[in-house]
Amino acid sequence: MPSKTASTPQAIDQVICKHLAQLRNPGVLTVRPGFEIAKHQLTGKSAIVATLHTKKKQLPKSEVLPNSIASIPVDVREATAHQRRAHDPAAAVLVLAHGRPEDKDPT
Repeated sequence: MPSKTASTPQAIDQVICKHLAQLRNPGVLTVRPGFEIAKHQLTGKSAIVATLHTKKKQLPKSEVLPNSIASIPVDVREATAHQRRAHDPAAAVLVLAHGRPEDKDPT
């Protein structure tokens, strides 16, 4: 069980920096401290949140993210169209063409 200091955002950020090589996989857009989500609800548990461009059911073993690092769970989430926009020009075009008005950049 992690100590209380291990669950602060600053401590999780240090764990992320120390283990960044384990989190650098194809499709990973961002990694940050956050909270675990299970069955579409926040659990209240601190976690390492990894955002993927697109989640896939079948991955080579070398591309699977660990379930936890230093006793901190790794919560893997699929990026929204808005999050993909910063990393994928084609997704940016789709968001601009079909996205909600409040997501569009001001002119």
